Amino acid sequence: MNKYLKKILDEGMSTKADIVIPEQADDRIESTKKKLSSMGFSIVETEDFARNKIEYIDFLSTKEFAKNWSVKMLTEYLDNPIHFGSTIVANGDADCIILGAVTPKDEIIRTAIRTIGIKQNSKFVFSSTFLLHRYDDISYTYADCSVLPEPNPDQLAVIAGETAKIYRYIFGEIPEVAFISFSTLASMEHYRIDRVRKAMEIFARKFKDINFVGELQLDSAVDPLSAKYKSVENEIQGNANVLIFPNMDAGNVAVKSAELFGEFTSAGPLLQGLNNSVGMVSRACSVENIINTVALTTMEVNKYADIQL
Repeated sequence: MNKYLKKILDEGMSTKADIVIPEQADDRIESTKKKLSSMGFSIVETEDFARNKIEYIDFLSTKEFAKNWSVKMLTEYLDNPIHFGSTIVANGDADCIILGAVTPKDEIIRTAIRTIGIKQNSKFVFSSTFLLHRYDDISYTYADCSVLPEPNPDQLAVIAGETAKIYRYIFGEIPEVAFISFSTLASMEHYRIDRVRKAMEIFARKFKDINFVGELQLDSAVDPLSAKYKSVENEIQGNANVLIFPNMDAGNVAVKSAELFGEFTSAGPLLQGLNNSVGMVSRACSVENIINTVALTTMEVNKYADIQL
């Protein structure tokens, strides 16, 4: 087993975090829950908290989105297991939630922002996805592949910095960040490349202690020989492990390509910038993907606030 995947599974189990997987009517979910329980993960069921519904109605009534909602409207909102599960976590009755096998990601993100909320020191939500080679000890973290379609330079810089932090926390290794584009070190000119370069300037000011390189095409970011041929003279030298994509189009295609055409499996994405840990999977996910994401999300529960890069 890939050492990175082993670390995620071993340390995820050791957190003893209470995990909500509220989606229903899907064989993959039921199989995953049984397997996770046999592995030692703590899975809690939404029905275990049915007695708390009045408390949850009171809790949601304080949220901005439900400010003018009636008790009937709040009750109907909680009848949705996705909303109910997210409220369980937001209220502190469980540690994290995993969603996506049957729920579109727009609904997941909207529900998480409404119930769990954005952290006080965060301005927006984004995602980080972990790619793990099935056989070799190789891993990459991609961002943002699931939330922001067109991040501006300020957002792209923050995405890079925070993804580097979570990479360091999860794997205990130095993050080597590459800003990905269709240009390598000014080989082309375009307004989209200008956006990446501006993000790099901001990143250099905000995250002075994190190694980075860019803008680079994907091959020169992760392949030392390509980096050599393209004269990428940087200490990363084609060994980037945190890949920051210029937009969600590029990132999403990159994740799917690695899974379908390469020998990679995924964990996540993790939603970043929220008050609690939320892991997402694709509606095309396997049981393996869900287990990986559960383990990764439970690790994130103890997060990286005190990690020094």
